[in-house]
Amino acid sequence: MSDKLSDINASPVQFKPETREQPPLPVFDDKFWNVIIDGVADPIFVKDELHRWVLFNESFCQYLGYTREQLLGKSDPDFFPQDQATVFWKNDDEVFAIGGETVKEEELTDANGKVNTIVTKKTVFTSADGTRLLVGVIRDITESKQAQLALKQHHDLLEKLVEERTAALNATNQRLQEEMEERSRLREERQKLILQHQKSESLWLMAGGIAHDFNNLLVGILGNADLALSHIANDHPSTYFIGEVKNAAQSAVGLTNHLMAYSGRGLTEIKAADLNQVYLEMLDLLHTAISTKACLSHEIADNLPSVNGDSTLLHQVILNLVINASEAIQSDSGTIVIKTQIKHHSGGLVPHGILNRELPQGQYVSFSVQDSGVGLDPERRELIFDPFVSTKQNGRGLGLSAVLGIVRSHNGAVAVQSSPGVGSTFEVLIPVAADRTPPVHSALEVIRPKTRSEAKDKPYSGTVLVIDDEQLVRSVLKDMLAVMGFEVQEADSGAAGLKLLEHLVPEPVLVVVDLSMPSMSGAEVMNTIRSKRPHLPIILTSGYGEIDAIEWADVFLPKPFTFSSLQSKVRESLDF
Repeated sequence: MSDKLSDINASPVQFKPETREQPPLPVFDDKFWNVIIDGVADPIFVKDELHRWVLFNESFCQYLGYTREQLLGKSDPDFFPQDQATVFWKNDDEVFAIGGETVKEEELTDANGKVNTIVTKKTVFTSADGTRLLVGVIRDITESKQAQLALKQHHDLLEKLVEERTAALNATNQRLQEEMEERSRLREERQKLILQHQKSESLWLMAGGIAHDFNNLLVGILGNADLALSHIANDHPSTYFIGEVKNAAQSAVGLTNHLMAYSGRGLTEIKAADLNQVYLEMLDLLHTAISTKACLSHEIADNLPSVNGDSTLLHQVILNLVINASEAIQSDSGTIVIKTQIKHHSGGLVPHGILNRELPQGQYVSFSVQDSGVGLDPERRELIFDPFVSTKQNGRGLGLSAVLGIVRSHNGAVAVQSSPGVGSTFEVLIPVAADRTPPVHSALEVIRPKTRSEAKDKPYSGTVLVIDDEQLVRSVLKDMLAVMGFEVQEADSGAAGLKLLEHLVPEPVLVVVDLSMPSMSGAEVMNTIRSKRPHLPIILTSGYGEIDAIEWADVFLPKPFTFSSLQSKVRESLDF
C-alpha cells in the first residue's frame, strides 16, 4: 500500500484538455441584474445624461421614501429642495465631464423631510452602443456625522470652559499679585514691622459685610480647588498650579479673619492672655515705630490677671494706640506713658467711653496710653473713631477704627480723655478672665451630647440638607458631600429649607445651615429644627462668629472651609 502511495506522490498530476465541446456561458437578462442590485443594502441608482433615473434598486426607493413608479424617469429637482438638487446636478455633470470616478459628501432630504448626510460614489458606464450612464452608490453617514458634530461641540465647550476657568484664575491671580505689589510698595514707604501689623486695617463698620461676602467667594475657590485635586494624580502637571491657587486663597483667608475681628464679629483664637506680657513682647517694635521726638515709658501693675483674648489682635490694639500717641506729638519732644492696672466697673456706661459703650459689673484689666501731644477738642473727640477721620496731616483714619472693632470683639470698651494743648489718654478695658475658663475650640464649636452611632469604617450614606442663600456655596457643598457618598438636597433660604425638611423621606442624616441669611436667619432655622427634631445633627456655617447662635449647632464650620475641614466636621457630627 505504501509503495503505491509513493508512486502516486512521485508522479506529477497531468490534466488533459476536455475533448468534448463546452457549453456556452449563460446570458443574464435585465431581470437577473435587477435581482442582483436589489439584494444590495446600499442604495444604487443609474442616471442617463439627461439626469433621469433609469435604474435603481429597492434600497434606493426605501431610502428616499418614494415608490419605483414615482422615481423612474424623474430627476433631482422633482423631489429635492432646490439647493440640494443644484448640487446633485452639478456633481453629476462633473462625473460625465471627467468620465471617471468621484466620491462626494452631500445632503439629501427624504420624503419625510429628514435631512440625511450621505457619501455618494459615482462613475460613468459606457455601453456598447456608446450610451453613457452615471452609476451611483450611496452610503448614509448621518449618525457618524452627528456623532462627530456632537464630539466637536463637546470639545469646543470643554475648551471654552477651560478658557473661562483659566481666565478667571488668571484674573484672581492678577488681582492678588496687584494687592501684593501694592502692599510691598507701602511697606517700602513705611517701616516694615509697622505695616506688617497694619496691613489688615479696614473700616470696622463695613469690614464684617465685606469679609463675609469674600469668605463665600473663597469657599468656591478653596472648595473647587480641593475637588479638582481629588480628581487628578499627585504627579499631574496641574497639581502644582492648583496648589498655588489654594495657597493664594489661604493667604486671603487670613485677611478676612482680621477684617472680621475689626468688625467685632470675627473668629478669634481666644485664650488666656497677659496684657503686660503682650506689651513687653513688642517693646522693641514700639521703640522703632514711634517718632524720635517721643520718649516711651511704662507703669505696669504687678500680678495683673489674664484676659480672654487673641494675642495677635491685642498686639494690633497696642501698636495702633502707641503710633497714634506718637503722631500726636508735634513739638520738639514729648512723652508717651503706658499704664496697666485692675479696675472695678459698677456696670452701665463707661466714663468717657466711645459710642456710649455699656459694660456689665465686674473686674477689668485697664491698658492706657497717655501722650503729651496736641490734644483734642470735644467735637473732634467724638469723630476720631469714625473711618477716614484723622487729626494727622498724612493719617488715613483707620487705626483707631480697628482698635474699637477689636476691643468690641473682646467684650471690652474704649475711653478717651483729651484737652487741647495738654494731651490725650486712650484707655482700653477688657474683662478679667474667670478663674476656670472653659476650653474654647479653634472653630468655636459647641460639643453636644452624642445622639448617633455609626461605624467608622462604614461609608457615608443618606441625605444631607444644605440651606444657604449663596448658590456658589451650595454648589461646592453639594459636590463635596457627593464625593463623600451623600445625596444632597438644597434650599436657598431658611423658609425653603424648613419646608423641604418636612417633605423629605427618609429624614436627612445631617443639616448644614448658613448663619447669615435674609428674611430668616440660620439661628431661627436651627431653633425651629431643634424644637421638632432635637436628635437631628446640625452643622452651622458662617463667615461671622456669633457665638450666641452656635449653641443650637452640633458643630460650627467657619467659612471659608476646605474639603478636609468639612470632612472633619461631618465626622464629628456623625461618627460617634
